[in-house]
Amino acid sequence: MTIQKPPRKFRKPLLFAAAAAHVLLVGIAATVAIETLVTQFGDEPYAPIYGSGYDAPQVADNTVVAGQSIISTATKCSHENAVGVTGTVTLIKLQPPPIPLPVIILSGARVADKGCVTKTYSTPIPADTQPGTYELVGAEQATDGKGRIQQIVWHTERFEVLAP
Repeated sequence: MTIQKPPRKFRKPLLFAAAAAHVLLVGIAATVAIETLVTQFGDEPYAPIYGSGYDAPQVADNTVVAGQSIISTATKCSHENAVGVTGTVTLIKLQPPPIPLPVIILSGARVADKGCVTKTYSTPIPADTQPGTYELVGAEQATDGKGRIQQIVWHTERFEVLAP
């Protein structure tokens, strides 16, 4: 018995049907995965850290000399006790051109306790930083040890870096 190919006019609908079935199967798999995560972790998103300090920390002085530290103030909060938070601080030049690649100048970890804390941060600006307009951009990640992660990005107000 020989299997014959369908006539040409039937090939495109068959390909379309196969593609539609594939998309449907992927959609079902994604739905099952999402339902599994919701069942495992609950409906609420994991978001223990918050606060106005994540919107735009205030820069105390809008100028700094390269090689010195810029002072900023931020309020950061946590809904939970003993939340592990890791993060980095990156110096980003905004103008004038040429704009170099961002430079990570700090990284570390902290434990956030329940409630809000307003802190003053002193961030060293590298001595070889070219004069111009900059901002600090931070990325923080809270984890609960059970696979849930919250990532948050913040930035400071703009400030000027002056030559030493």
